[in-house]
Amino acid sequence: MKSLKHRPTWIAIGAAGVGLLVYLSLTTRPHHILMLSLGPYSLGDKIEHVLAFATPMLWFGQILRSRPDRIVVAGFLIVLGAVLEWGQWEIGGYPEIEYGDIIASSIGVAAGCLLLNTRLARIIHFIDSCL
Repeated sequence: MKSLKHRPTWIAIGAAGVGLLVYLSLTTRPHHILMLSLGPYSLGDKIEHVLAFATPMLWFGQILRSRPDRIVVAGFLIVLGAVLEWGQWEIGGYPEIEYGDIIASSIGVAAGCLLLNTRLARIIHFIDSCL
């Protein structure tokens, strides 16, 4: 696959997305989009975590194509998920750290890695070649 003509732009867009993820995780304003619940369990929150972390993994995995780079991105995102949970507890006044959210975020990273083996892994390259 050819290298990206607009690589710095794609990286900047991805970084802005991660910045938005950090902001939405640490803000005290309500931000849940999916309000799915099944009895005492809120599925919407966990699905949001999966989607929120699968997206940057898929995004940066398209830009950084080598296996070591992707491992670094995956590790960074998993650590970020744990740090954000700690930040919600410490800064946001949440009553406790939700380990289920850390697991859901990690599952999202794994899902993003799996999606890199599908046609979705070519979206940025396709758009970049059209520009």
